[in-house]
Amino acid sequence: MRPDGQDVIRVLHVLPGLGYGGLEAVALNLMGSLPRDRFEVYACTLSHAPVPLLSDISQRGIQVHEVGGEKRGGFSPGMILRLSDLLRRRRIDVCHTHNIAAEIYGHMGVLLARTPILIHHEHGTLHSGHPARLVLKRMFAPGKDHWIAVSDYVRQFLLERAGVPGNKVTVIHNGLPPADGEQAPPTNATVCTVTRLSPEKGVETLVDAWALVNRAVPEATLTIVGSGHLAGELNQRAADIGVSGRVRFLGFQHPPLAAVHDCSIFVLPSHSEGFGMALLEAMRAGKAVIASRVGGIPEFVEHGRTGILVPPGDPAALSEAILSLLRNPARAMELARAGQRVAERFTLERSVRGVTELYEGTIRRKLGLTFSAGSGRWERRPPMTGTDNGRPAARKEPRIALCAAGEIWGGVEQFILTVAEELRRRGVPFVVLLHQDAMLARRLRDASLPVEVIHSAGKYDPLAIFRLTRAFRRHRIDVVHVNGYKAAILAGIAAKLAGLRLVKTEHGMLEPFQGPAKVKMATNAWLDEFLSRRILDAVAFVSRDIQTALAKRYSGVRQAVVYNAIHPTLAPALTATALLPQSAVPAFRMGIVGRLKPIKGHEVLLRAMARLRKRPDLALYVFGEGETEASCRALCKEAAIEDQVHFMGFRSDVAAYMRQMDAIVMPSFHEGIPYTALEAMDLGVPLIASDVGGLREILTHDVDAVLVPPGDPVSLASAIERMAGDEGLRERLRLNARRTVAERFGAAPMVDHYLDLYRIAAQRR
Repeated sequence: MRPDGQDVIRVLHVLPGLGYGGLEAVALNLMGSLPRDRFEVYACTLSHAPVPLLSDISQRGIQVHEVGGEKRGGFSPGMILRLSDLLRRRRIDVCHTHNIAAEIYGHMGVLLARTPILIHHEHGTLHSGHPARLVLKRMFAPGKDHWIAVSDYVRQFLLERAGVPGNKVTVIHNGLPPADGEQAPPTNATVCTVTRLSPEKGVETLVDAWALVNRAVPEATLTIVGSGHLAGELNQRAADIGVSGRVRFLGFQHPPLAAVHDCSIFVLPSHSEGFGMALLEAMRAGKAVIASRVGGIPEFVEHGRTGILVPPGDPAALSEAILSLLRNPARAMELARAGQRVAERFTLERSVRGVTELYEGTIRRKLGLTFSAGSGRWERRPPMTGTDNGRPAARKEPRIALCAAGEIWGGVEQFILTVAEELRRRGVPFVVLLHQDAMLARRLRDASLPVEVIHSAGKYDPLAIFRLTRAFRRHRIDVVHVNGYKAAILAGIAAKLAGLRLVKTEHGMLEPFQGPAKVKMATNAWLDEFLSRRILDAVAFVSRDIQTALAKRYSGVRQAVVYNAIHPTLAPALTATALLPQSAVPAFRMGIVGRLKPIKGHEVLLRAMARLRKRPDLALYVFGEGETEASCRALCKEAAIEDQVHFMGFRSDVAAYMRQMDAIVMPSFHEGIPYTALEAMDLGVPLIASDVGGLREILTHDVDAVLVPPGDPVSLASAIERMAGDEGLRERLRLNARRTVAERFGAAPMVDHYLDLYRIAAQRR
């Protein structure tokens, strides 16, 4: 490495083998898609690779090294020596291992070669869950820099069974490369599966289920694509139960899904799955899917909405699910279309972006290198003045304190969590300081993010200022980032007493209040403004609309507009749709999410529903609590729409419910950049929203949302009827909204802006 940096980072991916399975496909797609301007990628296999596959890898510009030698089975010390020699010869900077065998050999090879960074990719839990292997995983855990889990299920396994610290595990779902062309619809209603013929894949359950299916539908045919050591047993089982004539075993096929093009129903009856790549491919290909409710599968297959989930190892339940779709092709097509929309979100581009960001954050933290797009090389950060234990200290990012009240769960709290996750990903030192030990504090702790609760007696407790000052000094904070007026006042004063820089985010404007509350909020706003003019170093507005309204308040303070953003990711699926109250008839389901306050426009929406009371197929689900709930319930009773409107209360897992909606409605009188809108767009749930504030800035009418005038129940009712009756409109909005979020509202660019503000503030004297 040159003193000022290096041209590329060398990455070696270590795999147990190079077959044609899901793990290998994921790894090869990832290796072939990493940015070549910053990474030089090599592959290493612990066993012999098929010649056709080696040729395919070479065409991607990846050199493959085999370190398995002649030894077969058992532990091989020679393999460790050969791997460590390869790491040294290629001067590898990052060793990226895949699953248990590669993890063990790769870890020992890295120790011998002194490779600086070790990242492990956990694709499943079946082989890693053996007690002896769990002991090894726990023993090797401290030496790894980070883990990648392919699903939340796998992440939980690593935390609970393997003892991996939560702050060292990142979930990066597998992604599909671009399709070769349009996915043509199937031509007949046959059933298929593509899987390895081994015990954990549950194919024997499918064969047994087929005997029950054949009794009801004798002409139905099952196609099984795949090879494995159970092939002979499964063929014999099919013969023994009398279905060999209706079950086709095609053996190994490449590419596998080409052989099942004409099938309309895809079944994955596994006993264990880390993710289920074949299932995702089938969904994108337009198949209705039936799968076991195991592992990571429920994270992208929602029972009754995008597929059917059944208990593993239950032939009766599996046959019942298959028959329900064979007998109802329209239902199968509905599930296939919904599944296809979900599958389109799991792109290879998104997975590669997640891995690239993880690499860059770890490299920045361990090697002190940052990739410069200007020079096209990795550069060492400029040194800071002073020393660290007698050595010149590299320039470090300022240490950040994210401050908020944390009393409720709303947009500010979601913003704090998103920023905290991204700062950790980049290796930026920070702590979250809250005044209440509520839901935000719990979520931060669950994610192993640094959080401390500074309790205060009342809104302006002088002791809280003293406690904050001590916390800033204890955590060696450089820049304090305040959110909300309470944090702006208390943490702002404490920051200035401690001689620190201060950045603030304005998330919205003062809401209209009446009576004593109006006086109280006006006092808070005046005090906030009085202090902000005198102590702020920079202020960020979440929308241009808010900046226009508040710019004069911050005259003389550095200003920026930074839109809120999210980590595009699927919300956890509900395990049973029965948790959502059902209407008496199949309904077009709408949701409204947020505090029940006048500014959110709930009553406008209910008056629109009153105009549609003769449409029993329309159902509204109200998520949230607040001061207008009683008046909203009274309005429902008065308008005789109680059967159509369901008050769900506050739900910590509201995103999972949002996934079940056909539309999300936001009839607000004002909004900044609401996280509800961004989440709905990312989940592919169409939006009907007021044409106000920040919503107007991020949404385009009839492109990624339907916009209506605020406070107009007639226009809102018309928009609801239009949305309910036009599937083409809903599909267009889904696709465009997802594209808008992916291109404009990712967490990484948002935090880039805040890091710039932090650095500028930290440099001020």
